[in-house]
Amino acid sequence: METSRIFLNSTVKEEICKNLSFEDAIRFRDALGIPSLKCPITVIDPRSQQEVILPGVNPVTIEAYELINQYGLNLAFIKAAQNGRNSVVRTLIKAGVDVDTVNQYGTTALISASYEGHDSVVQTLIENKANVNIADGEGNTALMLASSNGHNSVVKSLIAAQANIDAINAETGYGETALMLASRVGHHSVVQTLIAAQADVNVVDLQRNTALTLASESGHNSIVQDLIKAGANIDVVSGDGFTSLMLASINGHELVVQSLIAAGANVNAVDQDGRTALMLASDRDHELVVQSLIAAGADVNAVTPDGKTALMVASIRGHNPIVKDLIAAKANVNAVTQNGWTALLLASANRWKTLLSTSANSHDSVIQTLIDAGADVNAVTPGGKTASMLASEKPVIRIPTLIPAGAV
Repeated sequence: METSRIFLNSTVKEEICKNLSFEDAIRFRDALGIPSLKCPITVIDPRSQQEVILPGVNPVTIEAYELINQYGLNLAFIKAAQNGRNSVVRTLIKAGVDVDTVNQYGTTALISASYEGHDSVVQTLIENKANVNIADGEGNTALMLASSNGHNSVVKSLIAAQANIDAINAETGYGETALMLASRVGHHSVVQTLIAAQADVNVVDLQRNTALTLASESGHNSIVQDLIKAGANIDVVSGDGFTSLMLASINGHELVVQSLIAAGANVNAVDQDGRTALMLASDRDHELVVQSLIAAGADVNAVTPDGKTALMVASIRGHNPIVKDLIAAKANVNAVTQNGWTALLLASANRWKTLLSTSANSHDSVIQTLIDAGADVNAVTPGGKTASMLASEKPVIRIPTLIPAGAV
């Protein structure tokens, strides 16, 4: 049976409504058979026990009431912002919530909305004077989180509201800026927005990284190019002693390597262990990077403090195509380390690692390539072993027992 409807004029409705609890006001609205009821209704914040006035009964205030009942006013506000519920956010602002209230993690509604990319909520909060430069308990500002997550429209809104574009996050131990975060993750449009807003491209974080070193390490070539155009320091050295070129070379990012070379990166810079980008790429088997570095004038005979060359590194690893590239570029096949090892001796000593390999990347193929290139087959280690002796050796390999005990 259909519920009977009550017909009252607006003044009587409001007078009755304002003296009801919110639940009773919902029932009253339903009895009236109307979608909404306009009148101030007082609800109690279960956390603070303070009164909160909602402007009647409608889908938005019902949602606001449910959030307040579950979380309390302040957390309800942050939750609504996090969920992108702009109408609820506006309702709670009108109800008197502090727009900069924080949760147990130091997160504000603006930080939550920015992290999730809810631009309309962000704009509402900015219009209501939310502090755009508050940092959460981990030191992140709204701009940092929006940048890290690639929310470019939010980034633009925050910049327009005078967000500190070069603020650093020192709480996490990294000290990154919004530009660094976007560069590391690869949000190109955000990087462009930040650069256009005059973000400092040469800020150095607590690990001695810049936006360029982070983008280079991650292989984001378009970002690398934009940072270079914006004046990024090409040869800055990170805390690990790596330049952007080294980081790109280690990770095999050929296009980034080419961009950095074209911008004048020093191809012969060395890290804290005396290794060049060529050595690092040779070690990781990034042949295209090796070829690009050689073409750019990388010194194929550069040595580390203990006397290792790129050819030795590639020989140890069994990277025969790279060994061939280095020899073609006039690498010295008979160079000797500080403790008396040649590339041939090193390849022979490591032969067991690829003993069963039939690929081009094997120590047997490296040994043959070195011999064909004139490596001294009679060179000996400090212990008096030749390449032939080393190549015939192999470590003891323990084979697990597969036959059950007691089998005949």
